[in-house]
Amino acid sequence: MNDNEKVDKTRRNLVVATSVVGGAAGVGAAVPFVASMWPSERARAAGAPVEVDVSRIAPGELGVIEWRGKPVWVLRRTKEMIASLKVVEPRLSDPLSQASDQPKYAENGYRSANPEVLVRERGGKQYWSEPEILEGAEYDRIWPMLNADRAWYDNYQAKTDRKIPLVRLSETRPA
Repeated sequence: MNDNEKVDKTRRNLVVATSVVGGAAGVGAAVPFVASMWPSERARAAGAPVEVDVSRIAPGELGVIEWRGKPVWVLRRTKEMIASLKVVEPRLSDPLSQASDQPKYAENGYRSANPEVLVRERGGKQYWSEPEILEGAEYDRIWPMLNADRAWYDNYQAKTDRKIPLVRLSETRPA
């Protein structure tokens, strides 16, 4: 080897040191950036599960708790309420929640892991109404309008032998 072909050890050490320092700086800059994408403690607390002592709610009573800043209703059903679910079952398009996207524990006639407890998130406009089941020409007129932007209704109808009922809830008075 002649002098021109010899590797300059000082230059080589400087290149290695610069690369290591540059890599460390890159990692140092990336860590806070990645950490900023994680949810804050406040966000984690807002979406955290809420535990309710159902034994403190008497049968037939409705408890209201707050979850994510919204009221959630917890109804403790009576034996009569549970029995009444069987009465409406023939009118349901999917009484056992088998064709819909339900968690495994809710694929039953109660839509709940525990038939004594019903949990619903409250939201939207509230009013007293009289239900009107649509049939005949009125059903035939409304069904295509609903499916115009909700094609999954037709897909759902194809999965069941029952005709999906349409119910009009006309406001009779404010809640």
